[in-house]
Amino acid sequence: MGSLPLYMMIANELIKSIENGEYKKNEKLPTESKLCKIYNVSRITIRQALHVLAQKQYIEKIQGSGTYVIYSKTSVLIGRSSKIISFSDEMRMKNIIPSAKIVDFRLVKSDKQLSEELNTELGTNLIYYERILLGDDFPYCFEKGYLPVSLFSDITIKNLEKSKIEYIEKEKNIEIGYSHQVVRALMPDQKLHELLKVKLNTPLIEITHVTYTPDDIPIEKTSIIFDSNLYQAHFIKYRK
Repeated sequence: MGSLPLYMMIANELIKSIENGEYKKNEKLPTESKLCKIYNVSRITIRQALHVLAQKQYIEKIQGSGTYVIYSKTSVLIGRSSKIISFSDEMRMKNIIPSAKIVDFRLVKSDKQLSEELNTELGTNLIYYERILLGDDFPYCFEKGYLPVSLFSDITIKNLEKSKIEYIEKEKNIEIGYSHQVVRALMPDQKLHELLKVKLNTPLIEITHVTYTPDDIPIEKTSIIFDSNLYQAHFIKYRK
């Protein structure tokens, strides 16, 4: 540690503070002059340290506004496993406390597309919900979905504040077999900008899936939207 240049020692201290959550994603860092006082070093040293953080994609400097944290303490992987894992389980595996905030919960009628996807008659009653999935109170995902009333007539907001998969499998005794997923990129509207606390120019990823039982009975349609900076996809491809 003693052989490191002073700016690298400060950079490592700032990285540790960011990874420990002292400075959270989208939070503004102290000004250069304030950091000079905190670490008792010159402005040049602070600028060198901040340059290291920018290169490592921990921070981003916005002209005329300041320096902001762009790093999140966890990177949730998608596409790495073929197994369906709940958001709650994924967070717990990373020692992060999961929770959910309900944004909308109401009864709707199925249109033509939903009727085809969920194999129901046109105008069938569906439960529509929107919720924010959080980890350690940080908003990771926006989720919206449709559930057939015929299968989930007793579902409540309290059920959706917890793990939806646990509710389906343990309380309803419905076995989840597989899901068909479609992935696309999109830009946030004002609503997503506010709910996910992202900038309006931040690319988002949306995964829409229809989930089926092992007997090919569709049980839900869900879309999950999240900041592309928080997620990585890992795939293995074979030629033959």
